[in-house]
Amino acid sequence: MSTFLQPEWYWSLLEFGVKLKRHAPYFGLTIIMPTIITCLLTLCSFWIDTPSMAIALVIFNVLLQGLFGWDLIRELPPGSGSIPKIVSLYGFNLSMTTIAFMVNVLAQFFESVLPSDLELPESVLTLPEKLRMGQLFQVKGLSFDPQL
Repeated sequence: MSTFLQPEWYWSLLEFGVKLKRHAPYFGLTIIMPTIITCLLTLCSFWIDTPSMAIALVIFNVLLQGLFGWDLIRELPPGSGSIPKIVSLYGFNLSMTTIAFMVNVLAQFFESVLPSDLELPESVLTLPEKLRMGQLFQVKGLSFDPQL
């Protein structure tokens, strides 16, 4: 009898897999709603007529996103592999809010530095007509001034 074919040296192998499905009934309320609210706050900053109020709203929005981001990172389980999609969405939202902050600050800066009687060249003034866009800024923004 050969020593290579002894049955007591072998054992059975049983393989099985587990598939986990997350049950998250409040996912939209806890993750998606804060992201939508902060996106709308970023958009509202461009509709506000007063530049200082728009900058204050964007600063509040960045602080709010910081609070949401801290909670999101604290609540997410440790992962292996790639970054979760919700974190990528959060990073995109925060970067767009930062760009909105820079645009509002630059607009305020140029409004205070440039002379009030500055005339733009004719090629810039007729650009919306050339692009068939109509008039770009027809509607007056939101104002907190009671006299308007």
